[in-house]
Amino acid sequence: GVIDRTLADNLRNLEIYVDEAELPDLSGNSYYIKDLIGLTVYYHEKEFGKVVNFIEVANQFVLVMKMLNGKDVAIPFKDRYFPEVIIKEGKILASDLEDFL
Repeated sequence: GVIDRTLADNLRNLEIYVDEAELPDLSGNSYYIKDLIGLTVYYHEKEFGKVVNFIEVANQFVLVMKMLNGKDVAIPFKDRYFPEVIIKEGKILASDLEDFL
């Protein structure tokens, strides 16, 4: 770690890379964004789109999905809208998306 503020300032605006093997295992409803990109989103039990990106807005993450109709939609990544993530099956279940469509 960096223990000196002056040394830490030298690291500003640099990209930091971590070997994936060194990432800690996450538990519960915690995910690495890299693991969510490309997952299929299901809405009303039907395939609805694919996760193409995440952006951080006002201290929250927003999921960007390319819908099957080709349009992109951005939706806050909250339990209300995405109650279940099943990484092993490559899918995210969505609900209450009416306000975004």
